[in-house]
Amino acid sequence: MQVIAIVLGQSQFNISKNINRIFMRVCLLCFFIFITACNSKTAERKNRSILSSVDSVASNESYQVYRLNGKSGLLDLKGNVILQAQFDYIEDYSRDDLIRVDSGGHQLDCGDCTGYVFKKYGLITTKGKILFRPVFEDLSISDHSARVKIDSLYGYIE
Repeated sequence: MQVIAIVLGQSQFNISKNINRIFMRVCLLCFFIFITACNSKTAERKNRSILSSVDSVASNESYQVYRLNGKSGLLDLKGNVILQAQFDYIEDYSRDDLIRVDSGGHQLDCGDCTGYVFKKYGLITTKGKILFRPVFEDLSISDHSARVKIDSLYGYIE
């Protein structure tokens, strides 16, 4: 009988040891889920705070141009920032997933007509990747390539 009690005592000890391990793993898992949820909510709050301070937003089929403190950036359709506001102007339409950007130009407002006069052209993608900072005197997009002008010389970018 004493041998059986000792065996039972050891198995009870092993069971309680396993329960403690399982409990610790569950606690760690809950902590991980909590931290992940907090990080997600922080990102949502950050995007909400950016959107709440945005001057204006122009929508497109795959992105939105937003203006903040006189600079333009890109948002995805969910409102997440994909390109920080850093350009003076971003066109609110794209051609072949390419968008022209400017630094140094100015808004044109002549009563019945409005527009934008570029000073230097740059090129970004609809995903927010900067291909070329504004350095070109002219830039036109066609068939997944761009014709550019620098110092009176023309060239093509593919």
